[in-house]
Amino acid sequence: MPEPKKILTLMILPFNNRGIKTCNLSHRFLQGLAIALAVHVLALAYFGVQYVVQGYHIRQIETLETQNAHLKSQLPRTHDRLVLIRDQVDYLTGVDLRLRAWTDMSEPGPETRQMGVGGGEEIPSTQNILDSETHTSLFNAFREMDQLTRETGFLKTSFDTLSNRLQQNETHRRHFPSILPVPEHAQNQLGSPFGHRIHPITLQREFHNGLDISGRRGTDVLATADGVVEKVARDKRLGYYITLQHGFGYRTLYGHLQSLPKLKSGQKVQRGDVIGNLGSTGWTTGPHVHYSVFQNGHPTDPHSFILKNQRDSIY
Repeated sequence: MPEPKKILTLMILPFNNRGIKTCNLSHRFLQGLAIALAVHVLALAYFGVQYVVQGYHIRQIETLETQNAHLKSQLPRTHDRLVLIRDQVDYLTGVDLRLRAWTDMSEPGPETRQMGVGGGEEIPSTQNILDSETHTSLFNAFREMDQLTRETGFLKTSFDTLSNRLQQNETHRRHFPSILPVPEHAQNQLGSPFGHRIHPITLQREFHNGLDISGRRGTDVLATADGVVEKVARDKRLGYYITLQHGFGYRTLYGHLQSLPKLKSGQKVQRGDVIGNLGSTGWTTGPHVHYSVFQNGHPTDPHSFILKNQRDSIY
């Protein structure tokens, strides 16, 4: 006997009672309908999830694009800040150089300073992520920051060493010719600098072993460091002059004074003491003081000893 078909009969009862409508649905049809409904539900769920995820990703991309645009716009500002920091590091390097001369510490040289202490972090590679211009700007910024880190590390170590040296050597500091031989706020100007020049009177090329600082006649001339009077005399070219011995290999000379200083050989002086007055004795074209610094018997550019704020006051 054939197995009877499994069917489902649907009966439709109209409101107007005009007859009952029936619909026979086989079991296989119902299974197919259920599967189709399930597939549609899963498809809707899948595409719904994809829509939500895609919307989330789009919002993320928009956020990242906004952030990237903002960060990119900050690169020029970062560059400007690095330039400012570079100027400050260069200024501190100059201070370090003068303090090393002051404390008679050896100069390690520019290569050692640039190698510095610390730093050395690997610069991240962004070549395959950013456009060429942004990559170059970011790479240069990281490289400059790394270099500044090295140099500031060196300066920190150097300043620590200098601090210890200065604390241990107060006497040396007092005998180091680190100020101008004229009052800081007087109206003075730099004349002939240290080095070769054409002499204003003989018109011959010669080596000028000091600085000429012009100003008002009678302006006080100051001892630039503690020491003792070595010699007070008159010279054909220098006019009235005085020399001081400061110890530690330092000796200073002050020429073209207005008159013979009233100091005796061997008399002690301190930095800032008045040792004479600015004049124009000897070979001069106007009132000024000729100031020389000798280190271990050799003439040395006084600029390398004078601190920056003092040095600027004669320009």
